[in-house]
Amino acid sequence: YLIHAWYLIGLDNKRDRKTSAGKWIRRKNLIASIDAFQEAEAIFDTLFQKGLIPDSDLNYLTLLRYKAILERAMSNLQIAEESQGAKKQIYLEYAEGVFKNLIEECRDQSHPLASAIRHANQKVHFEEESSYWLAQTCMTSNKDEEAEHLLDEILEKYQTLKVTRGYFLSKAWYHKGLIAMKSHRYSQALEFLKRAEDASKGNVLSTDEKLDLWIQQSLGHQKLNDFDETILILSKVINDDSISSLRVKAMYLRSEAYELQGRRELARKQLE
Repeated sequence: YLIHAWYLIGLDNKRDRKTSAGKWIRRKNLIASIDAFQEAEAIFDTLFQKGLIPDSDLNYLTLLRYKAILERAMSNLQIAEESQGAKKQIYLEYAEGVFKNLIEECRDQSHPLASAIRHANQKVHFEEESSYWLAQTCMTSNKDEEAEHLLDEILEKYQTLKVTRGYFLSKAWYHKGLIAMKSHRYSQALEFLKRAEDASKGNVLSTDEKLDLWIQQSLGHQKLNDFDETILILSKVINDDSISSLRVKAMYLRSEAYELQGRRELARKQLE
C-alpha cells in the first residue's frame, strides 16, 4: 500500500491544485514528486529483496515501479525545461541518467525482474517511451545527433513490427522534422513532418500537438519561399474547430507570410 500511496502522491504533486471556484490550494511541486516516486521505487526494491512481494502481485507492482521511475525521469526533464543555466544542465543530466538506466533494465535479460519487466512492458512499453523521452532530453541538451540516432532506432523498430500509426511513431517523425529544420534541411523536414501527420491518423495527438504539427509544416514551406502553401496550412490551423492559443499564433504567422509576399494590407488586416 505504501508503494501505491507514494506513487499517487508523486502524481498529485505534478499538477496545480485549485478549488472548483478556481482558488489556489497549492502549486505543483516537481521536487516533491521526484522524492515521492523515488520512495515508491525504494519501498518496492526493499520488499522484493526481502522476498515480501507475493508472486500474485509481482507483475502489477513491477508495472507500478517502472511507472514511478518513468514519471521521476519526466519530472526531472520538466524542471530542466523550466530552468536556466546550471540548474537546467543538472536536471537534464538527472533525466538522461534515469532514462538510460530504465532502457538498460528493460533490455537486460538477466535482471532479477526480467520476466515481470517483460509483462509490464507489454502494457506501457517502457523501453519505447524512455527512448522517446531520452531523445527529447538530448534535443533540450542540444545533442541533436544523439537524439536523431535514438529516433532512428524507434522508427526502425516500428518498421520491423510493420506499425504505421501511433502516438510515439508520430512524435518520432515530428522531432526528426524539428532537427532537420534546425539544420536548415527544410525539404527533408517537410517529408518527416508529413510522415508524422500520416502516423497520427485516428486522433492520437492532442489538439495542440496537431495544430503545432501543422504550424511547423507551414514554417518549413515559408523557409522554401512557398508562401501560398504556408498560408493554406495556417488557414487550416486558424479555421480548426478547437479552443487553442495556437490558432492565434497561426494568425500572427499568416500576417508575417503576407508581409513577406509584399501584401502589406492583408498583413495589417490580419494583425487587426
